[in-house]
Amino acid sequence: MKLFFFSGVFMVFVDFLTYPFAALGMLLILYFLFYSNSLKNNILTLIRLSVSWLIGYAGMWAGKWLMATCITGENILKDALDQAEERSVGGEVSGLGSGPFAGIRRAFEAVDGKFFAIVAFVVIVLALLAIVFKKYRIQLDRNKVFSLALVCLYPFVWYMVLWNHSVIHNWMAYRELVISVFGVLCIGAVSMVRTQNCSLKDQN
Repeated sequence: MKLFFFSGVFMVFVDFLTYPFAALGMLLILYFLFYSNSLKNNILTLIRLSVSWLIGYAGMWAGKWLMATCITGENILKDALDQAEERSVGGEVSGLGSGPFAGIRRAFEAVDGKFFAIVAFVVIVLALLAIVFKKYRIQLDRNKVFSLALVCLYPFVWYMVLWNHSVIHNWMAYRELVISVFGVLCIGAVSMVRTQNCSLKDQN
């Protein structure tokens, strides 16, 4: 938990709302790759680690605002809270749209959909060839796969909560999708297991 907490704190100093949530998402994916447990425990762990990161991230922002208010005598905290409210539930942005799903739409507008389609096609073809030639077989660890799938949804949570920011700065916010891409690739990697026959041949 300390790692996640201090990761949230550290992100306040190195990221200017470009894609800070990626720091949480990538850590969670790596965690579940190595420390998956029962589904119930995984979900509880996901919540606990996410809250720990958010406390570090939001707490450090709040601390900076409080210190600035005390030092300058100006109500920096109120201004910051007003900005946070605007970035999350602000009105329509210059005809670009409004509402939680506008952030998701704008994120996909910032990337070339053809690129993701080509990558997905290549990965699927390679996986099918590996299975056809009996070098690998699919073996799902449901607890791990479901936990990783939940983390893959994190960018969309960010877009829906901070949709105003995501709509205006989609050229930065779309990078949160790295969580989903990395998560899907990891799900594919852990689900492909080398067949026993192939392993025996390699040993001979």
